[in-house]
Amino acid sequence: MTYEEMKQILETKIPFSDLVKNSGIYDFYEKDNIGIAISYEDYEHGVDTYIYNLFWLPDEYINISSEGFSDNPITDEIINELVEAWNDLES
Repeated sequence: MTYEEMKQILETKIPFSDLVKNSGIYDFYEKDNIGIAISYEDYEHGVDTYIYNLFWLPDEYINISSEGFSDNPITDEIINELVEAWNDLES
């Protein structure tokens, strides 16, 4: 997985308008036995936060430590961390 491939997935597959705050993890992309998930949550001081996970099917979740916020839900740090974790899982 490359940076550009991951960026394209995140920009086109996340249904931001359908996410309900504090409603759990939403799986939005899957390829082979790896998937990407997001949750939309209240965080500290009332800041809306997007938390990302990778999942290794069927049931292992890998938390991504970089977070997105309502004014910038997809950052370079998120993309880079997802790419690194994805490639680690594929190897």
